[in-house]
Amino acid sequence: MGNTKANPPARKVGADCHCAAALRQRLDWLYSIGYNRHLEIRKSHRFIQWYVGLRDAKTKAAIARRIERAQDGNTGDVKSVGDGVSEMRVDVGAGYRLYFTTRDRTVIFLLCGGDKSTQKQDIAAAKKMAREI
Repeated sequence: MGNTKANPPARKVGADCHCAAALRQRLDWLYSIGYNRHLEIRKSHRFIQWYVGLRDAKTKAAIARRIERAQDGNTGDVKSVGDGVSEMRVDVGAGYRLYFTTRDRTVIFLLCGGDKSTQKQDIAAAKKMAREI
């Protein structure tokens, strides 16, 4: 008797069009509420000095990618450390952290950076800098 398996149902073009229209409508809504917001990143002099002083090219590249993602609205692994300051964790090398504060939900100020060994001092410095902005 041969093959007794039923043929899969034919795809309906109308159903695909409906799904595409629903997806477009959902994306339009997400963009309208700021999902695709491009954030302004400002770097303090201290942050720039710290970043330039990093020796490992792989670490610098990972931090640069992290900043680019934040600029596109994806801050990723972030934890509040108090007083309006948060840390972005970068999972490379010595456990690097980028300390920042935000203004008007559109600007991120990168205050300073460091690793696990200087975390307490970096948080204190970032909080002080945030109060002065």
